[in-house]
Amino acid sequence: WQDHLDVIYQGGECRHPAFIALAPVIREHGIERGLFEKMLEAFRRDQTVRRYLTWEELRGYTAGSADPVGRWVLRLYGYRDPELDRLSDEICTGLQLVNFLQDVREDYLLRDRIYLPEESRDRFGVSEEMFGRSPTPAPLRELLRDMAGRAERLLAAGRPLIRRVRPELARQLVLFHGGGRLALRALRCSGYNPASRPVRVSRVEKAALLLRALRGVPL
Repeated sequence: WQDHLDVIYQGGECRHPAFIALAPVIREHGIERGLFEKMLEAFRRDQTVRRYLTWEELRGYTAGSADPVGRWVLRLYGYRDPELDRLSDEICTGLQLVNFLQDVREDYLLRDRIYLPEESRDRFGVSEEMFGRSPTPAPLRELLRDMAGRAERLLAAGRPLIRRVRPELARQLVLFHGGGRLALRALRCSGYNPASRPVRVSRVEKAALLLRALRGVPL
């Protein structure tokens, strides 16, 4: 992937199907190479890093694995503004943290991966083996509650972005932002016990969110 990216940004012609489609988009919208570099670095980190010591370490990971996606979307709609980028980063990191919380058991059992930082696990007395247990042990539930609060704050911090972009983009942001908040609500309703009670958003909630998105009204 790195080689293909090098070819594109050096003005060459790439024969890989994905990059054949990507190259004209990059050139038309002036998408920065650094966004792709950050994503590739996050992919490489996934191959070797399975634990994170601090929130700052985890945030460094999401800066590459999540944040570039939001900035790509902004570029596609013609936005190149540091403040909008910052708001987008808050939403993207919040959404990725929501995914981590939903999948803590599967990540541990299937991939031997724990994203929640060791410093936070230690604060709540959470051992690694708790991630594989069902029902979710009480200390881990408290950790999930704490991290869910962090995710909620991130989503709230990024919410103003929805009002600062054109309606066609705002509607999409309402769906993603609202979907994250609904997932947090479902996690809360499960008693922060995803091991025993699947974290699911109901059809009614999805339909209501879609109506909000059509009106551009955030959750």
